[in-house]
Amino acid sequence: MLHAKKRLVLSHGLDDWLEMALRYPGVQLLELTKELLVDSCRLPGSLQADPADRIIVASARALDCPLITADAKILGYDFVNSMHPEYLPDR
Repeated sequence: MLHAKKRLVLSHGLDDWLEMALRYPGVQLLELTKELLVDSCRLPGSLQADPADRIIVASARALDCPLITADAKILGYDFVNSMHPEYLPDR
């Protein structure tokens, strides 16, 4: 939706960008399971975020993987391992 609202600019069209992202090693498309959706509604603490953000946080927690985001609400949420992309090491 950020792309549709022109708040996020991608280097390619959305379909092409997603295909390229999914070819990157370690990147995978996750299934939205009933358990994941329920977990997104039962996150500990007080994450006041939209449903999509809650699903993203629940996914990172379920996979026990770091969440790279610039979203201040998620970065301030103590119950997920998150980091701002500016702190990623250069490749």
